[in-house]
Amino acid sequence: KYNPKYNELYVTNFTSGTISVVDATKYSITREFNMPVYPNQMVLSDDMDTLYIGIKEGFNRDWDPDVFVEGAKERILSIDLKKS
Repeated sequence: KYNPKYNELYVTNFTSGTISVVDATKYSITREFNMPVYPNQMVLSDDMDTLYIGIKEGFNRDWDPDVFVEGAKERILSIDLKKS
């Protein structure tokens, strides 16, 4: 997901359970966020200061990501992207 406000890309690393923040000019990872389990979909807030991430409920690190689980619910986590 590209954020033009901060010129950053956000990449879900599904199997490692992280979100990478990539500088869109240098194409280098500047930060990484650990998620409780497998991150899925992402969306930015209208002001582009918050990243929302879908996390599949009921999964843990022992789950096989190649196995589709029908009806699995998602919970939403948020990351404050504001620069300090």
